[in-house]
Amino acid sequence: MKNLSARTDITGNSMTCRAFRQRLSTCYPEGEAKAIAFLVYETLFGLTPTDIYMGRDEQIEDSSKLLDDILQRLLRHEPVQYVLGHTTFCGHTFSVTPSVLIPRPETEQLTRMIINRETYSQKPPLNLPLKGETFAPSFRKGIGEGLPLSILDICTGSGCIAISLALAMPQSQVSACDISSSALDVARQNADALNASVHFFQADALNLSNPSNLSNSSNPSHDLYSIIVSNPPYVMEHERISMEPHVLDYEPALALFVPDDDPLCFYKSISTYALQHLTPTGTLYFEINPLCAENLRTMLISQGFSHVNILDDTFGTPRFLIAKK
Repeated sequence: MKNLSARTDITGNSMTCRAFRQRLSTCYPEGEAKAIAFLVYETLFGLTPTDIYMGRDEQIEDSSKLLDDILQRLLRHEPVQYVLGHTTFCGHTFSVTPSVLIPRPETEQLTRMIINRETYSQKPPLNLPLKGETFAPSFRKGIGEGLPLSILDICTGSGCIAISLALAMPQSQVSACDISSSALDVARQNADALNASVHFFQADALNLSNPSNLSNSSNPSHDLYSIIVSNPPYVMEHERISMEPHVLDYEPALALFVPDDDPLCFYKSISTYALQHLTPTGTLYFEINPLCAENLRTMLISQGFSHVNILDDTFGTPRFLIAKK
């Protein structure tokens, strides 16, 4: 007779959400184990937490092997988004692979902030203002009245920022770049799946001012943008020691880390490029490392930017920077 003591909630060939969660809790905090288990059962079987509380997960057949395979990956600290192959961002489903960072809530907050600030006044804001942020009664409509915004997303990764902006502001002209060809493959797939109009091209964010760096002639060095946005690598090497295994072991280091002796290298390159390629009324948006916030503000002011503002995220952490030419 098989020993089922480790799976007391298996019915036939199915593993209940409770059993799945119990096994996860050997490796994850109880609250996180519960959230992951609910996400897995909703994604795979369309079951809501209410369905699970009503015992409908006990009616699933022939799922034990699938769930056990997923469980083993999760117990090795592989992020659930990679295991399931997708995540949600700004209300849209994005494919994610180990070639791209998993989009964070802070990045979604940055994206929604841009949409709130830049879309037409008759549209209500998508969320409340950030701490320290206010919205004018009417929003800028473009370079001139009625003209579409031209947007560039640098270090686009999965394309989540660029695609979400393109979907929220369909009259905009959105471009996005990344140094990683595999990341660009994921971004293009996401744009196709969501029917978003975004032009992707390969470029090194540390060498944007070199025209030969641009891999597509449709992005010449004289292009101007009303918005340049970037969530570049900003985690300093010494911060590795405090990071979780599911980040260190699975997410791409190329998109995460910067040298301790030059933590602003991406911001310096991108802001230098932005000085030449923003329209006269253009805006630069950054997601930032809170440890470098004041140094970054000082650097941008010294470069000639005006109205350089640092804004907090929902946890009260300095996380965003907005600057005007």
